[in-house]
Amino acid sequence: CIAGRTIHIAYTNTLAVLAGSFWALLYAKPHVWHVREIIQKPKIVAVCFRWLARTLSTNVICNSKETLTWISGGNDKYKRNCMVWNGVDVPADIITDDQRAVAKEKIGFNAGYPLILMIGRVNAWKGQDLLMDAVDLMVEKKAEKFSLAIVGGPPPGRPEFIEELKVRVACSPAAEMIKLVEFTNDVTAYYTAADILVVPSKEPEPFGRVAIEAMAHRLPVVAANHGGLKEIVVHQETGLLFTPNDTKQLTSALVTLISSLSLRSQMGYAGQKRQTQFFS
Repeated sequence: CIAGRTIHIAYTNTLAVLAGSFWALLYAKPHVWHVREIIQKPKIVAVCFRWLARTLSTNVICNSKETLTWISGGNDKYKRNCMVWNGVDVPADIITDDQRAVAKEKIGFNAGYPLILMIGRVNAWKGQDLLMDAVDLMVEKKAEKFSLAIVGGPPPGRPEFIEELKVRVACSPAAEMIKLVEFTNDVTAYYTAADILVVPSKEPEPFGRVAIEAMAHRLPVVAANHGGLKEIVVHQETGLLFTPNDTKQLTSALVTLISSLSLRSQMGYAGQKRQTQFFS
């Protein structure tokens, strides 16, 4: 019992927490481990966490097929492992193009330019640096005018990531078109204002929640073609996938979408339909 209540099952919501598995082992209770990570480096750590999840759980739930493949090590014998995609609530109202224009002005962007949005932790692998390389290339190629919002802060105790990004933005020929938002309580305002979401992760995302959030807001998604993202984004239907870490392909995908309102609208509607069907 805990606080007078009988516990029948222990559920752990992330690989980063081990206490639930040991508690369940100690009290001989079933343990369900919900895995939301793909750990690649260091290799010994990846091997250890896979072993722990297999050994100290009755069942394992993974948030994508890619996570399931990683935790199973490609071995089909782990039948107690299963996959359940994440989901988000769909916004109550369909966002119109006029509403997007108003929302852009409210957060300080030119209503006449397509707004590219990136939301994510600022660290070594989320791909902010790759995105900045692509933006510089877009300016060099004289692409149509656009704006860029990069929303997110660094991990605790790692302020150097955001400081390096600030310097990188300041040195960019597109600096006047870019806004860094280190923290905001209202991410919805940015989804409402944006025309395109980009997820340029340099390492595989276990899932990619921001992609389905963007699809719920009728946004096309440009994403690296690995990890859970390739299960979410249907290439040339709900967005565009590019080869991971390929600046030229990322640039080409962004240029394609900022150049065509009709394509953005078409993919946005298809994405919202897919999100409602599979990721609600």
